[in-house]
Formats: sequence, C-alpha cells, structure tokens
Amino acid sequence: RIALATGARPGAIMGLTWDRVDFERNVINFNDQRLSKQDRRKGRAVVPMNKELAEYLSAWRAGDIRGPVIPRFDLNRLWRKHIKIARPHDLRHTVATEIARRFGLLAAANMLGHRSVRTTEQVYVHIKADHLREAAEALGSLHSR
Repeated sequence: RIALATGARPGAIMGLTWDRVDFERNVINFNDQRLSKQDRRKGRAVVPMNKELAEYLSAWRAGDIRGPVIPRFDLNRLWRKHIKIARPHDLRHTVATEIARRFGLLAAANMLGHRSVRTTEQVYVHIKADHLREAAEALGSLHSR
C-alpha cells in the first residue's frame, strides 16, 4: 500500500519510522537523516498521503510511534514467495508512469524525489503507445475549433 500510494523505493519504505509519518499534515518524509551521505545520494521525497493510506497507517500504528513502520524482514524473499510476477521496485515504476501520464513528468519527479525530470523520464516512465491514445484524441478536436 505504501509503495503504490507514494512511489517510494523499497529501501525507503523499509527504513521508514513513525516519527516521519505526519498525520497532522498528511505527509510522509522518506528522508532519513540517520543514513550516511553516501546512502542518501538517491533522492527521497516528502510526499502527501492520500486518505486511504492515512487511514490504513493510522490503524496499523496501534500506539507504538517510535519504531519502524514496517517490521524488519527480507522483503525481496517474501515478495518472490507470494508474488512471482514483479519485484517490489517495479511498483515505483508503475507509480512514476501513472503520475507522469496523468499529471506530467514534473509531478512524477517530485513525487519520487528526483533532482532532475530527466532521471524520471529516462529511467522510470514507461508510457506506451496505448497511453497516448487520449492525447491523440485531444489533438483531433483541435481542427474543429
């Protein structure tokens, strides 16, 4: 749920602690200042929580507000055991593509914490021709104006 609602990297999600989940402002801060500068080289964003994620996390929290949001376990091994079609990081690509398609590359780059839209465009966004159909239809209506 967190991955699909935020586009965060699996490592950022696994390292998320409750002190960086702000229910008053409805945002999650994936920046972990405890990490070394080397480990923080990949951008991490402060992202808004949608209503469903905020409700889910609020129920999940169950009082302990100091520890990790997700208990420690081998995410990749668990993922492969139960979901054999993708990797956890693939959810980040899905989020990037959907945000870019609906709201533009800049919104996707900001949501993913990228310093450059170019990274988002070259690495994450996979807009296929069928996603461009709506754009093509919009262009068709230009000649009738």
